[in-house]
Amino acid sequence: MNDIPFTPTLAGFLVPLAIGLTLIWRHKPGDRPFGAANAVTTIRLLMACGLSGLMAASLAQPLSDDLAWSVAALAMAGLLLDGLDGVLARRFDSSTDFGARFDMEVDAFQILVLSILATTMDKAGAWIIAAGLARYLFVGAGLIWPVLMTPLPPSMRRKGVAVIQGVGLAVLAAPILVPPVSSAVAALTLILLLWSFAIDIFWTWGQRQ
Repeated sequence: MNDIPFTPTLAGFLVPLAIGLTLIWRHKPGDRPFGAANAVTTIRLLMACGLSGLMAASLAQPLSDDLAWSVAALAMAGLLLDGLDGVLARRFDSSTDFGARFDMEVDAFQILVLSILATTMDKAGAWIIAAGLARYLFVGAGLIWPVLMTPLPPSMRRKGVAVIQGVGLAVLAAPILVPPVSSAVAALTLILLLWSFAIDIFWTWGQRQ
């Protein structure tokens, strides 16, 4: 088993964690308790930062099979907790705009990290990083074309694609999945994501008309 490079791993963990905790402190609602759902999302943030640390380590040297399995297990655990925070929010009637945004940002960050890991672990080409950048590019485009910031209606299609994408990128880390199979899985997740984004973009432009 290879030793984990300490400095890049620690930096990859602490930098996004510090940014995340700062944003939580600035934007959390002051008139309501933080809540169990947001506490679970905070745990997911810690797990995503752990993945970020391993991603930084993979940039310095290849990850061992044991660490690759750790990536897959940590990513899958984060996905399972993603379902729990929504259940808790509904159970305790504690759903807030902050909680929804917090959950979405952690999702987006984990997908970005996993997409980079897919490349550094030689599971797919650098093109898969587009899956992790898609939401950030969409938000950036919304600053140029405000119509893209139109609130989207709830969509099972969007939720389903998000689950497939998360699971697909998580299993890519497993050592048993290698090219060309891993590349095909990565391509499928990216195609589904781009299809879903295309539908949302056409919908928002339709609202403008």
